[in-house]
Amino acid sequence: MQLLTDTLIEIIEENEGHFTTFAQQAISFEEWLNIELCVALCNTEKVKLGSVENTPNYINDSKRLDITYKTTDDKKTALEIKIAHPGTYESYKEDCKNDLKKLAYASDCENRYFLLVVVSTLTDKEFVDDQSWSNWINEIFSSKVPESNSKRLKNGCSVHFYISQRPYIESSLISS
Repeated sequence: MQLLTDTLIEIIEENEGHFTTFAQQAISFEEWLNIELCVALCNTEKVKLGSVENTPNYINDSKRLDITYKTTDDKKTALEIKIAHPGTYESYKEDCKNDLKKLAYASDCENRYFLLVVVSTLTDKEFVDDQSWSNWINEIFSSKVPESNSKRLKNGCSVHFYISQRPYIESSLISS
């Protein structure tokens, strides 16, 4: 999980202007972030060369994950990414919950992470104190909210991210 945290902090710091624009203009950036993460993971010595895959198939090739990769200790990791900003607020809540559930099926991965990145026109303190965002995030994570990482951006905006490790659940035990 530390690899993802460090990689995302680096992406945010190198692209602060982008994240400010995403917040101010309510621009979707999930696909952009997927590519940025893939490139950053390809360029770290902690990830096995050639192992990063963007939108790989899983479950009999009928479903797709956002990213998979293998660390140098040969542990395969599945990553689902969701973004949010005031423009996606309510519409993405169910998508987030579905991605959390989807990870349970990634049986060939030792690690399964859900990454939620939120950009806001609120300052980092205002965001933390905002009851609407707090309720929204609590609902997504079923009140088991992982620790957040926050960064103040230009013009009073902020970015916050949450990384949640998800357990594998044998598919025969998962109800539809």
